[in-house]
Amino acid sequence: MSDVEIGTATIEVTESAQAKETDWVAESRKWESRAKENKSALAAKDAELLTFKDKATTLEARVAELEAAASEVEKQNALRALVAEVAKESGVPADVLRGSTREELAAHAETLKSLIKPAGPVVSGAGDTPEAGGDDAEREFIRELFGRND
Repeated sequence: MSDVEIGTATIEVTESAQAKETDWVAESRKWESRAKENKSALAAKDAELLTFKDKATTLEARVAELEAAASEVEKQNALRALVAEVAKESGVPADVLRGSTREELAAHAETLKSLIKPAGPVVSGAGDTPEAGGDDAEREFIRELFGRND
């Protein structure tokens, strides 16, 4: 035991009381060490957050590009369908029609229709059956050759 004298009174301090006293220097070092660990962990999380933000920005830009491309494809498909419809209605081939609206396409079709003139009257099925001709010498020879007498 040790004696501590304060003023006129003497206080005995036991060893167990000394052991219970807090070592403030050790506590300070412990908390300083924890603070440094937390700071380095925070720096790592900040770097990770910046990486995720960069990836998110990149992905948002890519989504915008893909949406624009999809929109363009939808516009082209709609225009192709419109061109095919106007071509069917007007009788003008679809590959020569120009325009982006129904009105423009119809006007162009009418302009082309006046320029495209049929070569002559069209007889449907004219080339399907052979002509009925007379019996000439060549036909007779072929018939005799193959043994057909019609």
